Amino acid sequence: MNSDDPLLEIIILIMMIVSAVALLSDRGMPFDFSVFLRILKKMNNDQLFLRKHFRFIGQNDVSCNS
Repeated sequence: MNSDDPLLEIIILIMMIVSAVALLSDRGMPFDFSVFLRILKKMNNDQLFLRKHFRFIGQNDVSCNS
């Protein structure tokens, strides 16, 4: 995995795990690891978008300060 900022990768991973657990809790499903992995795999498709979005926000903040 190509990573410019390991801290950002960890934050995105935590967000994905929390969101997946919240989805399982909202549906009232008993915890099933295969369902959990399926949700994480689906959410992983959005990881590149999130990384670009956060980098874009960071670039805007830097350009405003300079």
